[in-house]
Amino acid sequence: KERFNISDLGRIKKHIGVHYEKGSDEYGTFYALSMDDYCDKFVNEAKKLCGIIKAANTPAFPGIVLTKALEGEVPIKEPEYRSLIGTSLYLIRKILPEAANAIRDLSQHLDNPQPTHWRSIMRLAGYLKRHKPRFYLRKPNDWKIIAYTDSNYATDSSDRKSISGMIVTIGGSTVSWASKKQDIVALSTCEAK
Repeated sequence: KERFNISDLGRIKKHIGVHYEKGSDEYGTFYALSMDDYCDKFVNEAKKLCGIIKAANTPAFPGIVLTKALEGEVPIKEPEYRSLIGTSLYLIRKILPEAANAIRDLSQHLDNPQPTHWRSIMRLAGYLKRHKPRFYLRKPNDWKIIAYTDSNYATDSSDRKSISGMIVTIGGSTVSWASKKQDIVALSTCEAK
């Protein structure tokens, strides 16, 4: 304040579409991050394009692997699909780590979305409709870094590449997450991991 003209606006309430609410529980104080208006926008847009959105417990259909469209199949509402995927990518970067794999899978079909891809969009919208996601920022208990990672072997039938996922915590607080298709084709489950 001595060198620069700074105004104190108090506690953070909203920044780049993310709402911050301070709270406390048995584990201490936290900031709850939410994007309810952004989630509602996604759900309403999906409802307008797809019809009825049923509430869902998971962001994707368990055990279902999305595949590329067959040659000659015409894309269905490609610009709208791209728009919804862009919206969902912003959500996972800010508050929605549990949907990272589902959205990674959906984003691989931007050029030729088919009915199965739209059903998966509806499932994601149903998840957002039911859960109103929150992401909690807490002061770390300690500075112990723990990283969890896993991969599957050659899930994508079109190119036989494996998918890797990871989450990193510091003192019990999540700081980073990702779901990514590997760059190379693994020849064994050991190599995939």
